[in-house]
Amino acid sequence: MEENVFGITLPLARDDVKIIWYLLFNSALAYFVNLTNFLVTKHTSALTLQVLGNAKGAVAVVVSILIFRNPVSVTGMLGYTLSFGGYSTVKPRNEANETQPTCKIGIYVVSFSARTSIMF
Repeated sequence: MEENVFGITLPLARDDVKIIWYLLFNSALAYFVNLTNFLVTKHTSALTLQVLGNAKGAVAVVVSILIFRNPVSVTGMLGYTLSFGGYSTVKPRNEANETQPTCKIGIYVVSFSARTSIMF
């Protein structure tokens, strides 16, 4: 953490009152990002959240290239190409499988799907 945060922030707030609104807006955005992450994990799975994080990174790279003209290494471009290619290959295959594989372990039935559930 930055040393003497309050010593830096208070003079800025006295000079420009808008900094308080910027901090409040930033805090609200951070709260809603965390809430969204929680809700995505609750209604889907942690894997979905990870895939969305990878997609967000790839979109940020594309925007960075197109708008800001930032250079991208060949390794980075290859990684995001593999990420998009893997997602686009697995997604149609999962949609084609209409039945969910299940596994009986004693009295437990485990259903393997996009959202793995355990039924008793």
